Amino acid sequence: MTKDVRQTRVRLMAISYYATLLIGALIGMVLTIEDAMLNIVGSVAILLLGISGLYQYLGMLGPDRDERAAQIGMKAMTISWTIMLFTIALALIVEGLTGLKIGGYRILGMSLMVMMVSVFISNAYLLRRGNEER
Repeated sequence: MTKDVRQTRVRLMAISYYATLLIGALIGMVLTIEDAMLNIVGSVAILLLGISGLYQYLGMLGPDRDERAAQIGMKAMTISWTIMLFTIALALIVEGLTGLKIGGYRILGMSLMVMMVSVFISNAYLLRRGNEER
């Protein structure tokens, strides 16, 4: 693979990664605000297609799989899932204790938004810090 093709591929993966995070966060905001799916089925389909680019950018898929990037990406996804599960649990606790009806779509929207933001932040942090074993 030539250097130009490889650079173009890396740029496309980065664009797919950021677009997936942005679309996921926007879908999460719509679900949180509107409390209904509305007409975002197309956006959800785009998000699902973008997940492949997200995993390739994190180094977990593709022919040019990088072990260092995959290890950092997996740590970032683990942190993101942990924060997302904490968010869901917190929303359910708040709903149960206060009697405030949050609703399933809003909880889904909050968790999706939190997941996209936390994977972005944790991946950026771990890339700066590196993957040193301690």
